[in-house]
Amino acid sequence: MHYILRAPAAFLLLTVIAGLAGCASVPMATPEQDTQAKKFIPPADMAAVYLYRRGTYAADIVIPVGIDNQFMGRTAVDSYFYWIVTPGHHTFITGGYKPAVFDVDLEPGKNYFFKQKILFIYTVDTQLVNVSEEQGKKDVLHCALAASLQPKPVTAQNNDTQNLEDLRGLLQPQQ
Repeated sequence: MHYILRAPAAFLLLTVIAGLAGCASVPMATPEQDTQAKKFIPPADMAAVYLYRRGTYAADIVIPVGIDNQFMGRTAVDSYFYWIVTPGHHTFITGGYKPAVFDVDLEPGKNYFFKQKILFIYTVDTQLVNVSEEQGKKDVLHCALAASLQPKPVTAQNNDTQNLEDLRGLLQPQQ
């Protein structure tokens, strides 16, 4: 009788341990930074960018992201980045076997929301999708702010093809 009662408890414990072992993590920002970013108030002279990843798909994989040839960090499930960037043309890149590159022109005083999608066919691939502000806010409220580097202004030195190729080399998913 004791053996039968212990089996469900042991199974439950093993299930919880297995579930936790399968989740990847990334460095997180402070709760205060998360709360501040979720006010969704962009500076009047800059653009606010939210890049996020929702869901449970590929929970054991962290995916690197970059802006304008600069590595910025990695996303995990239900995490997001918040960056204040200069208005104008920017290139966002997210890792995978074939990194996804997304070019966009940003305007000052606006919020932009990009959802990172993970695709598994034979390899890990990603997509970046520009979503509405309404949908982006709703999704970001369910995520936690990941620690990130703040993008530097784009210059001739850090905006060339070789740097993009170097960044693509860094942008391979990690388990």
